[in-house]
Amino acid sequence: MATNFRVLITTLLLSIVLCSISVADAYRPGDIVPMSKMGQYHSQRTVWHDMIGRQCPVFGVNRE
Repeated sequence: MATNFRVLITTLLLSIVLCSISVADAYRPGDIVPMSKMGQYHSQRTVWHDMIGRQCPVFGVNRE
C-alpha cells in the first residue's frame, strides 16, 4: 500500500512540475515577440532577416 502511495505522489509531483514549465515559458505582456521578414525587389525574393526590437510586435500591447 505504501508503494502505491509513493508512486502516486511521485507521478503527481512530476505532472505539476511539467505543467509549470509550460507556464514559465509563455510570453508576458510587454515581451518582444521575435520575428523575421522577407522582401521582394525586382521580382526577386530576398532572404529572411531578423527584425530589430523596435519593429517587432510587443506581446499584449496595442501600439496604435
